[in-house]
Amino acid sequence: MKKTILALMLGLLLTGCASNVENNVDSDTDSTSTEVTQKDSEADDNEEKNNDSTSLPRMNPYTADDNGYCADFDVVKFGSYEQDGDESNGTEAIEWYVIAKEDGKALLLSKYILDEKEYNHETTEDITWENCELRVWLNNDFYNNAFNKDEKTCIKTTTVVNEDNLTYQTNAGQDTKDSVYLLSIDEVNTYSDSILLAENTAYVTSKYALDSDAYISWWLRSPGNTVRYAAVVDSEGAVSDYGSFVNSTDVGVRPVIKVDYA
Repeated sequence: MKKTILALMLGLLLTGCASNVENNVDSDTDSTSTEVTQKDSEADDNEEKNNDSTSLPRMNPYTADDNGYCADFDVVKFGSYEQDGDESNGTEAIEWYVIAKEDGKALLLSKYILDEKEYNHETTEDITWENCELRVWLNNDFYNNAFNKDEKTCIKTTTVVNEDNLTYQTNAGQDTKDSVYLLSIDEVNTYSDSILLAENTAYVTSKYALDSDAYISWWLRSPGNTVRYAAVVDSEGAVSDYGSFVNSTDVGVRPVIKVDYA
């Protein structure tokens, strides 16, 4: 099936999306989960918005199995982030794979590696997704820079289930509630290999002095072989549950968000 790129028009098309992420936690939200506090001046304004079924424009049909996972992925544009390496011309629209859909919601994975970040700088304590610095960056800096006020109303706060690394019996920590997160080992193994090998944006290539045709690893949220490692998808597109040291500076970031769709 030919992949379709849908331009999601900012403002006009996004008006009427579901209410702010704080009011749209899934019904299975675990009260023990940990939520990142978003440093967002718009959060209070968004709380006043009502849930609205109009949401995002309808996506073209694509194949999903009984569990809602997609075998052939639509690509949509939503939000923006520096990608072409020329900051003077502003940010560029982020392209996302639609990797799952269920109950009027779509799960999106960035098509490209949007940045390189450490999972956590300090290594003196047990590091899990719950307490790592990358989670804070995604739910604050990235969230506030990549999405405008209207786009944020479309993004759902998701109860993120964090499962232990079964190969190495590494503790994954508490479940969390996030607006932006990363895939886990179990989740990424569900999807087609065709989306696991990701290209870098020109911004990533230039900022980190990479070869133009280089591929790099990208983080998963699951722990690696110890609590000072985090799992990755390596530069050849293979899932590594052994992982990389959490303060590695050469591992990329492919955010995941859940949004309403028509």
